[in-house]
Amino acid sequence: MITKIRQSLEEKQYKETEIVVGKPELHFEPYYFFHYDALVEQTSAPLPKAGEGEEDEEELEEEALEDSDSGVESGATALHAIKKEFNEGIASLLEEFEPEVSNSKKLPKPVFSAEEIKKIASIHLSSKLHAKRPDIEISALRLVYVPFYSIPVTVESQEFAIEANAVSGELEGLDGISERGKTARELAHETLGDLKSPRAWVTYPAGIIGTVWSALYNNPSLHGLGHLILTNRRAQIALLVLIAAFVILRLYRFI
Repeated sequence: MITKIRQSLEEKQYKETEIVVGKPELHFEPYYFFHYDALVEQTSAPLPKAGEGEEDEEELEEEALEDSDSGVESGATALHAIKKEFNEGIASLLEEFEPEVSNSKKLPKPVFSAEEIKKIASIHLSSKLHAKRPDIEISALRLVYVPFYSIPVTVESQEFAIEANAVSGELEGLDGISERGKTARELAHETLGDLKSPRAWVTYPAGIIGTVWSALYNNPSLHGLGHLILTNRRAQIALLVLIAAFVILRLYRFI
């Protein structure tokens, strides 16, 4: 798990020396795992009135029953016994494997009883499957404790908490760590590398001049200075010299 965390962070451009992974701590989360069967009925076409065709009333009723979209939908799911959250991933895991609990003293107690979970589940399944609550049957309900590891991770002096499923190895919390940005030193070295190309000596000053001109144009109090730079050759040369000196000083400051 630790190796997987490091690999994920290195893919986000973090260096190995910038990643500190703490000691994993084992804890258990209570889930109610159960199967369900629901009678799902979709709205069917209205029954034709007798006498509108050659068929009699009994034949029309038989055809309506044959065209009925009623059916039974079955499945399995898991519901957190404290947070009251469904988790299909945990359900898929528990269908194939049931974790063993090593220390019962550290197990959290469920907030909801088995009967309460049945009621909660039937409400959610009724809305999800568009079935009536009396038509939903919940069976094989059991309480299972799923092991997780809480792993503290420090990246560039920022602390994060990563949750790892001890059975599947799935990690949660890495999405909260953004891509690594480049430092001023790295940007300076890249700029120096770019300036080895003659074309860069045209591109960089042009970009800086554009920024300076935008500031002059958008500030009414500096319009006079902008007019001077546009009309006076010596002022233009002086500005270019200042920009070149500024760029060089900024670059060598981080070397």
